[in-house]
Amino acid sequence: MKAVILYATRSGTSEYLANGLLAELEKNKIDADCNDIATIDFETEFTQENDDNVYLFVITTVEGGNPTESLEDFYDWIMNEDTTTSNFKYSIFGVGDSRYTETYQKVSRQIKERMSTVVGEPVIPCAEGDNKETIHADFDEWTAKVKQYFSYSSTKYRRYPFIGYLRNTFLV
Repeated sequence: MKAVILYATRSGTSEYLANGLLAELEKNKIDADCNDIATIDFETEFTQENDDNVYLFVITTVEGGNPTESLEDFYDWIMNEDTTTSNFKYSIFGVGDSRYTETYQKVSRQIKERMSTVVGEPVIPCAEGDNKETIHADFDEWTAKVKQYFSYSSTKYRRYPFIGYLRNTFLV
């Protein structure tokens, strides 16, 4: 199983967080890579069955409640009523600023809602970070859930899930 981290950023926050997640996963010997979502051929990537990847989106909402420039094509594609996808595994971490109360996390919430309809529920609970206040604590909490998912889902513990539970509960 591989973590495919896809970020969409304007000022660099989402990229910084995504690369931090990559480093944390690699430190825990979890196969992962990290890319700007603009570099992905999502029409191919998300329409073919692929049980080996878990897509971890780290995406920013910018002023006016809009997607970043690098997210625009994916946003337009996933929000299109005619879009069909395979059932891929995913989770979303939204980056926003609560000072913009009307549009806080608008894009990540819209994508999450649409993906829940088109793809299915996320395999790891989605989360949000407030760039004004608690983004690092929020991201650390989501990262812990991501690591726990991969630890439990690794082939080493699939056969004996209780061992994975013990490992995550007592040895972390």
